[in-house]
Amino acid sequence: MTTYAIILAAGESARFGIGRDKMFETILGKSVLERSLDVFVRHPEISRIVLVTSHASFDRVSQLIESLFSNVRSRIRVIEGGKTRAESSFFGLLEASAWETVLPLATSRCPHNINIEKLHPHIEKPEDCTQQCQKGNDAQGDNAYKNKSSSDDKERVCALLHDAARCLVTPALISSVVAYINYARCGVAPYIPVRDTIRLLDEPDGSFIVDTLPRDRLGAMQTPQGADLDIMLEASRVAQSQQVSLTDDVEALRLVGYPVRLIPGELQNVKMTYPEDMALAEHIILQRRNY
Repeated sequence: MTTYAIILAAGESARFGIGRDKMFETILGKSVLERSLDVFVRHPEISRIVLVTSHASFDRVSQLIESLFSNVRSRIRVIEGGKTRAESSFFGLLEASAWETVLPLATSRCPHNINIEKLHPHIEKPEDCTQQCQKGNDAQGDNAYKNKSSSDDKERVCALLHDAARCLVTPALISSVVAYINYARCGVAPYIPVRDTIRLLDEPDGSFIVDTLPRDRLGAMQTPQGADLDIMLEASRVAQSQQVSLTDDVEALRLVGYPVRLIPGELQNVKMTYPEDMALAEHIILQRRNY
């Protein structure tokens, strides 16, 4: 199976501090971006990498690639992202599809009537994924999945989308996501259980409680997330055409009724969001070195 890693590094780092691009902040001598890239470059199951960056950082990122990853330069493409995370994901998926020399799929048909079986006829819906995905699929009216032996399939191509700010992702978690995509024929995303009490507020940054959400049914999503490339691209295209606001990539799959399997994430797979996160990352890296 060919696997593309789409590394998203086009954010504005607004919460990190004015005038500071967290991608180039260093942790024990290596930048956040370098650490994220390094894990995927070294991973034996990652075939090619599409790095999505901002217009402002494009030249600097390109220079970093030429300087630090020259030996694998042919496996890395750098492109400019969009105005939103979802748009950057879409651009990355388009680039991966073009790289694979597969024409992007047509989007003239009604998104809500998308025929996943026709789009990807070898989809399999295994028993272990059925219960978890049933409610979301029924809501979209899409149960068009058929069992078929993997030996009858053409070579599959999958795509992983990963926030570069999660620079502590481990090879083991990447392998788990790839394995579940290959085995379960679902979209896959890691998550960790929520520790804190989560309350729904009356408005953004509000002061009043509307509801208390059941903590035992909440999960904090992580990356990498992924699915077969053609399905991931089509779902992203539908989301773009409907101008749906997305904060992660498997939500696009849910939008078109494609099943998503959640797997255990890693507590140490933290996202570099605030300057204080850098100290935590340094502690985790030093702890790993001692084992």
